[in-house]
Amino acid sequence: MTAPAARPLTTPTAPGAEPNSAAASSAPPSAARSARPGTAAAPPAPAPVLRLPPLRLPGARPAPTRERFALVDGLRLLAALGVVLYHFTARTNPAWHADVADLFPNLGGVTVYGALGVELFFLISGFVILMSAWGRTVPAFVASRVGRLYPAYWLGVLSTGFLLLVVWPRKDLGVHDVAVNLTMAQAAFGVNDVDGVYWTLWTELRFYLLVGLLMIWGFTPRRVTWLCAVWPPVAWFLATRLPVDWSSWPGGINWPAALLVDQYAGLFAAGMMIFLVARHGVTPARLAVLASNAGLVVWLLAPRLQGRFAGTTEHAVSTDVIRVGLLVATALLLAATWSPLRRVRWSGLVLAGALTYPVYLLHEWWGWWLIHLFPAGVPAYLTLATVLLVVLGVAALVHHGLEKRAGPALRRGVTRALERTTGALGRVVPRFRAA
Repeated sequence: MTAPAARPLTTPTAPGAEPNSAAASSAPPSAARSARPGTAAAPPAPAPVLRLPPLRLPGARPAPTRERFALVDGLRLLAALGVVLYHFTARTNPAWHADVADLFPNLGGVTVYGALGVELFFLISGFVILMSAWGRTVPAFVASRVGRLYPAYWLGVLSTGFLLLVVWPRKDLGVHDVAVNLTMAQAAFGVNDVDGVYWTLWTELRFYLLVGLLMIWGFTPRRVTWLCAVWPPVAWFLATRLPVDWSSWPGGINWPAALLVDQYAGLFAAGMMIFLVARHGVTPARLAVLASNAGLVVWLLAPRLQGRFAGTTEHAVSTDVIRVGLLVATALLLAATWSPLRRVRWSGLVLAGALTYPVYLLHEWWGWWLIHLFPAGVPAYLTLATVLLVVLGVAALVHHGLEKRAGPALRRGVTRALERTTGALGRVVPRFRAA
């Protein structure tokens, strides 16, 4: 694909994308008017264009539509374990019988940056969700997300709600809060998360909404590139520069910025551009948009992350280290998808990716509860290792016992319901039929 400013004479149509306008357009109105019945209209002469050849590096061949990037699964588990270690050894928490900073004075100074696993998740989501949506219908995409996210999430909400309401009350929580949390959109109603990690899922949902709208419009590499160039700066401006008091809005939320995923838009956009690079090759435009989003995240988001991390730990938190961490995360995703490493096919990495979501959902409050059960005399590192193994074991049970059974059934049911709905809409709005 060429830079957005250039229009190629012909471009192969990607699966699920609308044909390129220059390749698929019909004769202009003037030619159509000059044609007589039974007489073929003469094709118009192509206008001269400036066309930049795509730049390709070794190992950067376009990927098949459903290629499995095993190392991306490994990165997902790495991100989840980073968040787990941050919560267990660096973040101030009610689990340990002593100050967590005293128990892990050296390890905690490192694992505090494990909180960047969330930002790595967002980066990977930009890549994976665009790959998942490309070539699919809107109902199929929505159903795949519902079937993937909700079974384990519902289990997490109900089990953690039971823990905090009945077994180990450590949080101001009510039955109403648990019920609203089942929607995954509790932030929109001004309701607190049952578990602190759920805020990231609300962020993911808003990104899925944007992807769904883009699917209705129609996927093309050019459109995705332009979207990723414009959307993050606009979202950042709306999130940080509008002089408006949002306290009176529903949920007290800055909705214009929230619908554009706030300050995290640059992470999702960078992941989307890495997908375009991996699937369609490198162009100057894609490199420029990827670099601009990386710069937005490194220079503007990093200081805000420093403030957020520092407010949860007694360890020192460096903005420069966060910046390096964000760059390393971007480089790791590039290496896993746009180098010979993309050919890695270790089956264990696929399992690692499958365990990531239940690990993330269930580790925080249940993990803290398990830690507090250990007597004070047990070495902290032994307690930590034991709880980590339990968390991974429970995640494996949830994946094999719930997700692999309930997920496909829920996906099929949602697909049937949405296909009936979009079929009805397609009779009124043709775009929905095409999407």
